[in-house]
Amino acid sequence: MQHVTGLDQMFLSYDTMTTNGNIGGIAIFDDDGKGGPKAEPGARLAWLRQRVTDRLPTLPPLRWRLAPFAMDTFWVESTVDVDYHVVHVQLQEPGDEKMLLTYLKRIMGVHLDRTRPMWRLYLIEGLPNGQYAYLFKVHHGLADGSAMWEILDHLADHPVTNPEVSEVAPKARPRSSPAA
Repeated sequence: MQHVTGLDQMFLSYDTMTTNGNIGGIAIFDDDGKGGPKAEPGARLAWLRQRVTDRLPTLPPLRWRLAPFAMDTFWVESTVDVDYHVVHVQLQEPGDEKMLLTYLKRIMGVHLDRTRPMWRLYLIEGLPNGQYAYLFKVHHGLADGSAMWEILDHLADHPVTNPEVSEVAPKARPRSSPAA
């Protein structure tokens, strides 16, 4: 269990009826047919869900959810429903840039569920020339922009950083001892 910091609480307070604190990153890929997830229906989604499942031990923030307690809030370890968090989107033909941007706007405008870890990964297919995209959406209270890219790096085939298995639960921050 880890206390939600004041800064994280500020980002969480962005969630109102008309705004949210979501941030996102998108990567677009060419389907060159050389390795990677195959284009058969459902194969890319199954591959991506398995990749996330395999890498979750190296990504502690993706396993944390909010837990309000009395007048305070904590990040606590949670199970991850990969079928919920990793989502497939099929754009209508022809899936041009304008259609992609319209869909991205719609996705980013939806609040993340605070009873689950506050992230989602979208596989977007139907782009021109067989391209497909991954959109990673996370609440700014859970990860900042640089942490978001580190998470995406951990999901890559050849991560730049060395992903290591981390503790199961978030560490409590050490408290200073009272003055004597």
